[in-house]
Amino acid sequence: MDSSTASPVPEKVPELEEMPAELREALNEVHAAVEVLNGDQQAAITELAFERAAELRDRADALKRKKEGIIREWRQMKAAKPAQPGAAADRPRD
Repeated sequence: MDSSTASPVPEKVPELEEMPAELREALNEVHAAVEVLNGDQQAAITELAFERAAELRDRADALKRKKEGIIREWRQMKAAKPAQPGAAADRPRD
């Protein structure tokens, strides 16, 4: 996989560009760690080290849940923000 063409966070997160840079970086770091664990897991399977492979799978799954939690929390925070000033929906009529 060529890192220049691959999306760092392949999950369908339509609002990814709206996220703060720090949050996107955290997601990218978690994603990269999952990719490393997946590679190590495949190596362990090749070596018939199945207990190690299961441990690596469990660690990758925990990181995936962490990434999903980060995205979920950000979406909840975004949804909880009050409407922007000047929004026509709640503006009183003269």
